[in-house]
Amino acid sequence: MSKGGIPLEDWSGARATNELHQTMREFVEASNRSSRRMLQLTWAIVVLTVAMLSAVVVQIVFAFH
Repeated sequence: MSKGGIPLEDWSGARATNELHQTMREFVEASNRSSRRMLQLTWAIVVLTVAMLSAVVVQIVFAFH
């Protein structure tokens, strides 16, 4: 402890910097999880769109025969 009872980490701002780094790491991890989920949902939409397109093509083929 420094004079006056304030820990050196608080006085120098080291604790705040460490907390900021931890917060940034947590944010990046959450952002990465969100990005992965968005990619999964995008691929799900692609698959469903292809399935719908296939169903429409089949219906058109049956309509003309």
